[in-house]
Amino acid sequence: MAKGTSTFSDTTFRKALQILMGVALLGWLDALYSLWHREGLLSEGMAQKSFCNVSAVFNCDVVALSNYSAIGGIPTSVLGMFFYAVLIVVAIQTSFAASDRREKDATQGATILLLVSAFALVPTVALALVSVTVLKTLCLMCFVTYLINVVIAFVAWRTWRARPQSAASPSAAFSPPPTKAIATAIVLAGLHALAPAIARTSLGPGIDDSMLNAIVQKHLAEPVRTFNTEGFPVRGPKDAPITVIEFSDFQCPHCARAAITLPEIIRGYGDKIRLIHKDYPLDSSCNPKMTSSGHAMACSAAKTGRCLFLAKGDEAFHLYAETVFSNQSKLNEEFLKRTALSHGIAEGELETCLKDYATHQAIVEQAQEGTAAGIQGTPSIYVNGRLVEYGVVPKVLKRVLELYLTK
Repeated sequence: MAKGTSTFSDTTFRKALQILMGVALLGWLDALYSLWHREGLLSEGMAQKSFCNVSAVFNCDVVALSNYSAIGGIPTSVLGMFFYAVLIVVAIQTSFAASDRREKDATQGATILLLVSAFALVPTVALALVSVTVLKTLCLMCFVTYLINVVIAFVAWRTWRARPQSAASPSAAFSPPPTKAIATAIVLAGLHALAPAIARTSLGPGIDDSMLNAIVQKHLAEPVRTFNTEGFPVRGPKDAPITVIEFSDFQCPHCARAAITLPEIIRGYGDKIRLIHKDYPLDSSCNPKMTSSGHAMACSAAKTGRCLFLAKGDEAFHLYAETVFSNQSKLNEEFLKRTALSHGIAEGELETCLKDYATHQAIVEQAQEGTAAGIQGTPSIYVNGRLVEYGVVPKVLKRVLELYLTK
């Protein structure tokens, strides 16, 4: 051992580096999953809630669909992957330097690890505050990321404490990084820049940028239609600058996907958007346009939902709709009745409402309004009176919403 290095414990130093590499690898894998999750949501929407969508308080999907899931167009998960990859590479090089007794390089590596991991705590705290104060939800996968970043910072500090003390002069700690290190960082950045495209490719063909632009231009060319917006289930404030109207059918599989996805997108915009539900059953018994009962339970489901809404309000209706959409294969009169009763309406009140001609007529009028607006199928999404083609695809709807918000 060189003179003056008696305080340097090679074993302690390298063990701390190994722990840091292991935790950083976990962080990289967590960020990779978050990227795949986000790209899947934006490209396809939600067929079902993810495992970390536990409640209104604990919800990864809202965070992933929000504008805060990217910085400058780059997904935060990709930035995280790059951060962890840099840590792993620097830790490996530092470990080799320690093995070769290159104490100046080992000290510089430990210092870089400490500075980078400490700096990463700034965006970590910022994103956590946005999640709690703006989105008003906690993301379990994000919480894992926050925890990993704190652990990495602590381990990096312990690594720095165990560095070779004899080489700890400022010039040794802050000498410029070698060309090889800079080249490595550039290569890592380039590889991670490809990550979103690779993730989208793994999910199958979707809507590319040129198609997305064409959809937006077609939306802007659509005529502005006037809809009745009073007396229907709603999410968001009445004075929101943007009104989204969804015409839906309780037996439509695509409507079931939209029923899960749209509310999560809307939540990410706070009080700027109002989402209104309207019924458009593909069933001739309450939709004059239809010539057959393609969805034989759609009218009954719509009427039952309306009765519950009139009696118990928006929240009860949304809970009913969530249950019905997630159990489309089980729909029958008894299931619909049981579901409505479970959300607070009295049995007698429900039966009276279902027999009331006004209930039937309300569904007919919604269907007629949709037909007059040119609906060709469900779900159909209108933003501020204009139809949005592929409006249930999150990245399409988000592009349209942001267009109005920027105006």
